[in-house]
Amino acid sequence: MMRKPMSREDYFDARFVSEPLRLFDCCLESDGCFGGRIDDTERARDLKQPSVLVRGFSQGIGPSTW
Repeated sequence: MMRKPMSREDYFDARFVSEPLRLFDCCLESDGCFGGRIDDTERARDLKQPSVLVRGFSQGIGPSTW
């Protein structure tokens, strides 16, 4: 997608997306991420921030990563 050869200097001059990951460590088409904390219901009741109930989730990966 960038269509230009990259030097070592280009890589290290790129901004951090989220340290230690730099711009060129991420796939421009599809990389995404999520960070969260999962606690049991009893612990969540004691937290300052309101909580949400997670009923399910999924993830998809291709056969090349199996």
